[in-house]
Amino acid sequence: MAGVSEERKKILRERGYVNDFSTDRYCEILFTVPVPIDKITSVETTTPDNDAHIGNLSNSIDFGAHIGTLSLSPEFGEVVKIKDDSYVGGYDPKYWNDGNYVDIKHKNGIVSHLEHFMYKSVMVSEGQFVHPGQPIALIGATGYVSFVDGVPDYHVHYEVQEFYGPGEEDYITLKPRFIGGYTLGHKFVRGFPDIFAGESFEEFKKSS
Repeated sequence: MAGVSEERKKILRERGYVNDFSTDRYCEILFTVPVPIDKITSVETTTPDNDAHIGNLSNSIDFGAHIGTLSLSPEFGEVVKIKDDSYVGGYDPKYWNDGNYVDIKHKNGIVSHLEHFMYKSVMVSEGQFVHPGQPIALIGATGYVSFVDGVPDYHVHYEVQEFYGPGEEDYITLKPRFIGGYTLGHKFVRGFPDIFAGESFEEFKKSS
């Protein structure tokens, strides 16, 4: 935690801080899944072989879908920041800051960060208020993404940020939960199993 003041360390601990900036806390908001249910090809959370979902990104979720699939707003909120001028991406740290994204601020200052959109595909603007299920961009592979058999891993990266300071990186990610997640029973899911509200993991496995 180099560079983090004692005061901020205290705040982090009070909010569930764990040594790698992760937390076991769930966000109080129940979100809408940010991709149309019938378009999802995979769901991946934090797994040992995922080298991107570490540190303060450790509670992120990747919703796989085909390129050009609509990504949706997960909750009511204000669009506070966007990027959509990148057309590059790859499995190399040099692409880390090249992902196109949309940041939406919800109640209590919680921010949804959605990333890897196609070049110039963002459909909302900063200062705009959005509602759950509203289209916000098209899924692509800009920024730091892996490849499988030479094909980009098209997905939307989703994280729920709780800030503890004024800096852009002064946040931890909370575990999100989603309403209507039971309809994902036939999909491939890896990572923490209880992200879908109203269904136990055992029920989920039975429906898979």
